[in-house]
Amino acid sequence: MKRHVICLSYVIGACLYLLLASGEGRASEIQGDIVSVRLYQNQAMITRSAKVSLKEGINKIIVTGLPPQMYDWSVRGKLPVNFTGKIQSVEVSKHALTQKRRNKILEIEEKLEALRDRDQVMLDDLKSIASQERFLESVMGFTGTVAAKEITTGAPQVSVWDGTLNYVKNRMRELHRDKRKIEGSREELGKEIQKWEFELSQAGGSRYYNAYQAMNRSLIGNRSRLEVQHFDRAAQEYGERDRLLKNPEGTIDYEKRVEIAVYAGAATRSSIELTYIIPNTRWGMKYDIRASESDRNVTMSMFADIYQKTGEDWDAVNLFLSTGQPVHSIAQPTIGKWILDIGRIALARRPQSRTIFGGAAGMRDREMPAAEERDADELSSTEKEREGNAPTSVIEKRGVNFEVAMPLKQTIPSSERYQKKMIRDFALIGRGNAGGQKESPVRFFYELFPSETRDGFLKVAVKNTTSLPWLEGEAQIFLENEFMGKATIPFTAQGKEQEIVLGIENRVSANKELVKKFEDNAGLFGGRRRILYQYRITLQNDFSEAKEAVLFDAIPVSRNKQVEVAMENLTLPFLKDDETVKGVPYSQGIRKWTFTLNPYEKREISYDLVVTFDKNVSVSGLR
Repeated sequence: MKRHVICLSYVIGACLYLLLASGEGRASEIQGDIVSVRLYQNQAMITRSAKVSLKEGINKIIVTGLPPQMYDWSVRGKLPVNFTGKIQSVEVSKHALTQKRRNKILEIEEKLEALRDRDQVMLDDLKSIASQERFLESVMGFTGTVAAKEITTGAPQVSVWDGTLNYVKNRMRELHRDKRKIEGSREELGKEIQKWEFELSQAGGSRYYNAYQAMNRSLIGNRSRLEVQHFDRAAQEYGERDRLLKNPEGTIDYEKRVEIAVYAGAATRSSIELTYIIPNTRWGMKYDIRASESDRNVTMSMFADIYQKTGEDWDAVNLFLSTGQPVHSIAQPTIGKWILDIGRIALARRPQSRTIFGGAAGMRDREMPAAEERDADELSSTEKEREGNAPTSVIEKRGVNFEVAMPLKQTIPSSERYQKKMIRDFALIGRGNAGGQKESPVRFFYELFPSETRDGFLKVAVKNTTSLPWLEGEAQIFLENEFMGKATIPFTAQGKEQEIVLGIENRVSANKELVKKFEDNAGLFGGRRRILYQYRITLQNDFSEAKEAVLFDAIPVSRNKQVEVAMENLTLPFLKDDETVKGVPYSQGIRKWTFTLNPYEKREISYDLVVTFDKNVSVSGLR
């Protein structure tokens, strides 16, 4: 009876085990390929994909080989839309790669052993050459002894001496040549051994490396002695090396793993995606600006300047560039209190505002006028002609950001260096006419700062009619196909105008000189001091065609009512339109003139500056 009960218990247990096994299944380990990267300006969203076989019920899938710096909170799993089932849970764990480190150490040691074997072969060859050199030297010594005897006997065999000398000379030349070649090879081999010994010290640590070197010296000593090998001296070094190999000290590589529990309604084979966000990567914009003043055109080549040191290579992935900058915590600022009290003034510190998720770099609180937005497919005829049928990036607006889908598959290895990828070429235009209905050619002009330098600066005014906002970035400037230098393109929203410096030009120049300085000390016992500065600015155009010029000059600005500044006898008025007068530069004393310089024209602007103040006042900033 008891035997029947025991058998029945075994049968029931086996059935329960099979039932549980069919429900949960065994954990499947996968790594998955990186198929897509959405790169923001401060981090990236990685998408991995893999095919898995699922049984009916609960399945456990472990994704291995994930980088340790990925954000655990960002991990998400995804199944196909038509999948009959769902993801039950996603858990992240951290694993020390001691076995991986051990394998790396042993692999380096094998390489060092092979390199030392090669070195030993070369050393044997050098020993053989040295032996042959000694033999040839003995031949020469023997020949010399025989020759001396033959000379005394009066029957010298000169032809034999000559043949021996030529043989020794030619053979020694060959040996020296072989010796130099082997020594050169040993030098290169020594560098290779030194490199891998350094790698071993980095992988195993200094204590392991010292134990390895001590044991290695003992083994080489045993090998070179013609006697029975004894390992008593190497036993301690071997034990220390083995202990450190099994229990390494110092930094250890880690990886993260994600365990996904998937419920499947039926046995099937399906794809599964894993997404996560990772730091240590970003992108910005770089530009090539090619301008022609003679043809009145400007083209912009836009590049993505990508930095990624995530520890994993992006090999043949779909790459999407986003102008967004996600943050981990979105919190609006609170306004601090401003309290006045007797004897003190307390001003609470105001927290700095934060850029919220998705804010495009440099846009901050700016808004994009709807009328100035440009459809992603709306390219000028010049752009279409330039691009032809070649694969090109697709640009579209996604929410508050812009996204660039790079053409073809992109490969970007994890590296310390920045990697440059082409986005698209654009033909730039200038500002529209007064009604804003028609696009105009770009405007070339020269800016002059005579108080700082005589040379003019060639600039071009263009409008951002491209499919993207221009992020702040470095630009290489080419004028008439000549490289001029580098400049910085500031952030420029779509539809906005930007002025770009193209280069320095000394054929449009301006010079400022102080013609006269006069100080009036009238009223010595109670009067005011009056200082007069007379300035003359000379502008010159050495081109055979007219040039538009913009002149900037600074006059002193008084911050005290006791100091008065007046500008008198101005020969050419400066700009005083509402936009200029309301600007900050104007309030800081910057004055602006615009005019056209005719071919080979020379023009002068003169004015007087009068500074008046009480004689008892000490004024700073006087020249």
